[in-house]
Amino acid sequence: MTDTKSKLLRGVMVAGLALSPVAAFAQAADSTAPEAGASEELQSELSFTDAELSGFADATVKMQQVRQTYMPQIEAAADDAERQELAQQANSEMVSAVEAAEGIDVETYNAIGRAAQEDESLRAQLVAMVQQRVGMDPGTQNDEG
Repeated sequence: MTDTKSKLLRGVMVAGLALSPVAAFAQAADSTAPEAGASEELQSELSFTDAELSGFADATVKMQQVRQTYMPQIEAAADDAERQELAQQANSEMVSAVEAAEGIDVETYNAIGRAAQEDESLRAQLVAMVQQRVGMDPGTQNDEG
């Protein structure tokens, strides 16, 4: 059963990595549009600090919580306008989650997300970090708590 939860979390994490940079990018574009692209490209070529990776994992956990809160509401929305409004609220909360995370900013979060999409080793490291934060030790398969 834990293995199934682990696979599900890994799938959610990969989906989160794919979607999260896009959501957070909207906020970054508002404040640093001319510099954001160049900075992110440079950061994705460099290695990230432990503090940045830890901040990314913390923010991802919070973003997944926001996503779990808003997805049912978005799916149950009466019309596109309501869905759009809920999506904007969720996006705002996700950006706030990144900004509140220690050791990372929106621009770095986006860069790590892009790098993780291309680097399987980095992605695996981040998945393990997120699993630890949600109480699933990636080293054990039967962790009941």
